[in-house]
Amino acid sequence: MDIANIGLRLIGAFYVFAGHVATRAALTSHILDKALGAIGGKGLTRVEIATTAWHLVARRAKIIP
Repeated sequence: MDIANIGLRLIGAFYVFAGHVATRAALTSHILDKALGAIGGKGLTRVEIATTAWHLVARRAKIIP
């Protein structure tokens, strides 16, 4: 294997790992939001779910600080 092949494989492995971490963070955030909504006696509205998803994506993409 040449150096370019190894480099591309390392980059691919990084993106697989980053995808796993981002997915886990999104699911954990969603589960916590649902749990807090259940404890408070009210469910999440579609707006709250969409806002949470947007903030998670925007922070990962460095769109918002």
